[in-house]
Amino acid sequence: MTETLLLIIISTSLLAAVLFLVFRKDVKKAGNIYSKNLSQQNKTTITQPDLTTEALQAEIKRLNIIIRELKNPKNNHRDTDTIANPGLIEQQKRELQLQKQILEKEKQLFQEKNKKLWDQSIAIHKEKDRIDTLRKEVEARHKEILDSINYAQRIQQALVTSDKILKELLPEYFIFWQPRNVVSGDFYWVKKMQNGIMIVVADCTGHGVPGAFMSLLGISFLNEISAHNPNIEPKELLEVLRKKVKETLQQREEQFTNKDGMDLISVLLKPDKNQLVYAGANNPLWYVNKEELIEYKPVRNPIGIFIREKN
Repeated sequence: MTETLLLIIISTSLLAAVLFLVFRKDVKKAGNIYSKNLSQQNKTTITQPDLTTEALQAEIKRLNIIIRELKNPKNNHRDTDTIANPGLIEQQKRELQLQKQILEKEKQLFQEKNKKLWDQSIAIHKEKDRIDTLRKEVEARHKEILDSINYAQRIQQALVTSDKILKELLPEYFIFWQPRNVVSGDFYWVKKMQNGIMIVVADCTGHGVPGAFMSLLGISFLNEISAHNPNIEPKELLEVLRKKVKETLQQREEQFTNKDGMDLISVLLKPDKNQLVYAGANNPLWYVNKEELIEYKPVRNPIGIFIREKN
């Protein structure tokens, strides 16, 4: 508001000066005519320097400069504020200095945070690379182990009695065999003997690979025993098998720590005599006759070391 009022005053003064010059010029012209006439009469000429005109021109020039300064908003604001408050410049300098210090601190904090984030990013990438390396190693080892177990499964399936032999020996039968961990600690074994058809179903201690080792051991022992004793009875088969397991696993009464073994049932079918001979180590026999279910109790001894062994 003050700047606008000052501009109006200066403009008005400039206009008045211009009018004064015009008026002065006419007055000067009239004066010259009067002086000429007077000189003709008195033959005397009097001249004085026109200082008022030069002063007015200088003033007009100065006013033009002020008007140009006022038309510039930055200069106008600066000059007006300086005239209104001489200490404002110092205050603005102090404020700018303070703002500069604040910006420098914020810049420093930002750089520190940026460095921390960069360090964390590098650490995360290193940890990710380490985890990826470990994951690849675990996957490679898992694949190796799984390949080995799958190969062991093929060996185990090859050692149990084949479907071809079962169909020849047992016209009507079914098998439910579902390994828990690819390979199984359970197995079945069927063989044609001189005195009938020997059937063995066993449950070894342990699951997965340990149980599978025990099952392979049991199948090998059964093949060996049946080859040397083609007329062996079920109870004799279990006794010989227990002895071989204890000897192979080095199970002794004074070191009653290794309790590995198996529970199984052995059945000898004699079709010509219409007989079934049964012997069980911790596994019973379920006999279904029409609508009647009969359970034959086993001997509470495993195939392996036991604290109170029975025949």
